[in-house]
Order: sequence, then C-alpha cells, then structure tokens
Amino acid sequence: MEIKLHQSALLIEFSDKSAGFTHQIDLTRSEYFILSELFDAEGKHLDKSTLKNAGWPDSYVCDNALTVSIMNLRKKLKEYDRVVKIKTIQRVGYSLYHPSNDIIIKL
Repeated sequence: MEIKLHQSALLIEFSDKSAGFTHQIDLTRSEYFILSELFDAEGKHLDKSTLKNAGWPDSYVCDNALTVSIMNLRKKLKEYDRVVKIKTIQRVGYSLYHPSNDIIIKL
C-alpha cells in the first residue's frame, strides 16, 4: 500500500495498485500538519506543545483543540487503523504507529 500526504489538497491518500483501489480522505489544515508532524517523527513520542505548534503555528490554542483534532483524525483514519494508528502517550502527547512497510510520500 502507498500512503500519500498531499499538502496542496490537504488530504491523505491510500492506494493499493495490486488491489486496484485508491481512497482519499480530506483533512483540515490543522489535521494535515499534525499528521505530517506525526509521520515525520514516526514511532517517537511528540509532546502536545510540538503538535500544537505544527497545527497552529502562529496561534495560541488550548490542549482541547489538539485533543479534538486528534479525535477527528482517528475517526477519519479508522478504516486504516491496521496501517496507521495514533497512540496516546499519557501526560506527554501522541505517537504515530505505522506497523507495515507501506511507502509514505509527502507531496
């Protein structure tokens, strides 16, 4: 499976050429940049401050804004939770779990 993050279109695309399918999921600007930051640090724990700066670089937002964005990302990615999963790290932040050998491309 190939996973593409499209910055210009603000979406994530899952495609499997052998199975002949492509599925696109629209993301908000904040969701895109949070997910992009998580992919960049795959397997590492990112604190809430880092993710808030990624999602809202020039604004102050409370932790709840991040919590809601993570919740929305999990809902949108639920169908692919065997491929991409966002884990909560208690009292720290979040981490992206990507167990497969899928190709990740940022456009």
